[in-house]
Amino acid sequence: MRCLRLVATMVAWGLLSIGSVQSAVLINALEVGGDVTFSGAGSLNLAGLTPTTAQGVFAGSDGTIAPSAGRLTFELSNIDIYHGIPLVPFGSGATFHVTNSVSGDHFGFNSGSDNLGVPHQYGSGAPLSFSMVFALATFASLGIDPGTYVWQLPNDTITLVVGANPVPLPAALPLFASVLLGGGVLAWRKRKPKAANA
Repeated sequence: MRCLRLVATMVAWGLLSIGSVQSAVLINALEVGGDVTFSGAGSLNLAGLTPTTAQGVFAGSDGTIAPSAGRLTFELSNIDIYHGIPLVPFGSGATFHVTNSVSGDHFGFNSGSDNLGVPHQYGSGAPLSFSMVFALATFASLGIDPGTYVWQLPNDTITLVVGANPVPLPAALPLFASVLLGGGVLAWRKRKPKAANA
């Protein structure tokens, strides 16, 4: 019985973790066919961030990166800006690069200036999805270092994974939970006393 309670606790913890992971933003950067692509999705909890007076006033700019400044933006126009994002460089490249194409939600950050931009009147927990392509580029030409980079916000995270295609944690946790549950059932059945033959 103790084993079954332990398994149930672990499964519940896994299900709670799924909810918290899904509220974060995950961005993947890959070299694909001679281009560098960025694609991101998720949602953010803005609690604890400080809104600026510049809300929904930007004329717009294309997607950009400046790795040494921790800058990664996907189409910034009609956005709200918040402070509270730490500086996390994702390469040594100091050159400012502008994308060839960008799509999706208006989102980005310049952690060197402590700025996070989200769509105007964005509500915490609303879904975000965005992408951009730097044509005829490599990580090296853009000054990006492969690796995993995490911007810890007061109540959420933004993660950039450069050069790998990870299995999203929310997809892996249900499988892990079902294995734990199956193992717990087997352990319980094994410990169950057998009926005596008459």
